Amino acid sequence: MGTHVHQNKLKRLCSQSGRINLVTIIIIAVVVGAVYCGIIFAPPYIEHYKFESKLAAVANLSHRVKDEEKLRTEIERELKTLGMELPYEAIQIRFGPMNEWVEFTAKYARVVKLVPFGSEVTLHFDSLIVERFD
Repeated sequence: MGTHVHQNKLKRLCSQSGRINLVTIIIIAVVVGAVYCGIIFAPPYIEHYKFESKLAAVANLSHRVKDEEKLRTEIERELKTLGMELPYEAIQIRFGPMNEWVEFTAKYARVVKLVPFGSEVTLHFDSLIVERFD
């Protein structure tokens, strides 16, 4: 019985002449491509999500600390916990004219190597977090 089921599945994958269908090859290629893209591109996006979470936590801290350099030091500390380094100019902190809000802007890029192909792709990330003091 198990052999019969296996043969039926094999018949669906192969044409009557015993060759694999073009549709089957395309489906396998799409699945392999999706897995490859997930393995290559997911880590930088996960890292960015974690970074934005940390940046939001520092923005929340700005209710108590309204000093740009202290906030920047806190951001750098949070970056170290993530194993990230960003240049000073990648993060901008701006307070409203009457200190009624603070805006955190981060722009940075990550280079992703496409391993077997020997090429690279640069991913650009932008974050904007505004914290209002009510």
